[in-house]
Amino acid sequence: MAMAKSLVAFFAAWAAVAWAEAIELDLPDDCEGCQGLNLLQRKASQDAKANETLHWQGARETGNICMWSNCEPHLGPTECYHFRCVCRTDFVYSEFVKQCVHRYTPEGMKVVSPQDTGATCFFNDCQAKFTVCSDSKCLCIPGFIYFADQGSYGGCQRDPNLFPPNQVWSPSDDLHRWQEQQQQQQQQQQQPPSPPPQQEQQDHQTASSSSCTSHPACSGLAGNCCPNDLGLSLSCCLSR
Repeated sequence: MAMAKSLVAFFAAWAAVAWAEAIELDLPDDCEGCQGLNLLQRKASQDAKANETLHWQGARETGNICMWSNCEPHLGPTECYHFRCVCRTDFVYSEFVKQCVHRYTPEGMKVVSPQDTGATCFFNDCQAKFTVCSDSKCLCIPGFIYFADQGSYGGCQRDPNLFPPNQVWSPSDDLHRWQEQQQQQQQQQQQPPSPPPQQEQQDHQTASSSSCTSHPACSGLAGNCCPNDLGLSLSCCLSR
C-alpha cells in the first residue's frame, strides 16, 4: 500500500514536469509576439526542471493530496508541498499509525535509520556534508548520524560511540578530511584513471573489505566502515 502511494506521488510529479515541457509549442520565427511567448515557455520549462529534484520527499510523503483543501489534521504535523501533503522537517510518515511522527520516536525509528537525513538523490547528488547517496537516499556516512533540529537536511555529526574511545579527533579534522575526499573525487571525475586489470581487481577487493556488510559487528550500517569515506575505521571493525 505504501509503495503504491509512493508511485502515485512520484508519477504525479513526473507528469507535472512533462506537462511544463509540453507547453513549449513550435511557433514560427516570423510570428509577431511569438518571441516573447517562446521565452516565457522556455523559462517555465527551465523552472520546472530546476524544481524537479524538490518533488520527491522520501519518508515524508504521506500519499495524500492537498490540491483542493488543506491537509487533514489526523495526518499530524504536515505541510502542503506541490499539492501533496508531506510531513514537516524531521517528521516521517508511519504506515503503522497512519500519521506523521518525529523521526526519533519509536515509530519514527522504524521508518528511517539514524543515518537517514530525509533527503533524496533521485535526480541529483547529495549536497550536505558527510553524506552519501545509497538506494536514492542521502545517508550520513558510517560513523555519522543525523541529528534532528540541526538545520534542514544538514545535521550529520560524528557519533563518538561508533569510534574507538582512544581516537583523538575534532570537528575541524573531520571537515578537512571530507573536503579532501570531495576534491579527490572531482579530480577523478575530470580525469578518469585507467588502471591495469590487476590494479582494478585489487581496488575491487579493497572496496569489498571496506564495506560495512563485510564486518558482522557493523551490521545495520550502510556504506564503508573499515575504513569509512574519511579513511577512519569504526569500532565495529575491531570486533569479531
